[in-house]
Amino acid sequence: MKVKCFDRTSLKLVRAKLNQALSKCGIKLGIDFTVGHISFRDTFCTIKVEAVVKGAPSKTVDAYEGMRILNRKLPKLGTVINLNGKKFKIVGGNPRAVKRAVQLERVGDGKAFATSVEYLLAVIAKK
Repeated sequence: MKVKCFDRTSLKLVRAKLNQALSKCGIKLGIDFTVGHISFRDTFCTIKVEAVVKGAPSKTVDAYEGMRILNRKLPKLGTVINLNGKKFKIVGGNPRAVKRAVQLERVGDGKAFATSVEYLLAVIAKK
């Protein structure tokens, strides 16, 4: 199927084909590719593609370490904390998400959660 104009339906196909092609390329090069946001008009589109070397720390890991430089009270990455009777591991951070800057992973099932720096510090202070 050839694309005659860009719309949501055609871009789903484009995204799928790009993911398929980039996956093959990534395997050969040792890179994980991610197709991100696509903005479009009728006859052109802009596609965000991110590439990360396999095994390299993610952006969220680097972001959390940057947050720790600014606030030394934050626990180290990988620290397991107890919130409301459940254990969570600190896996990263997103300083642009002010209300939910700290990314957590529930130890039991690996489900992702986010919380604020303030809440995390308050929980740690109670110990």
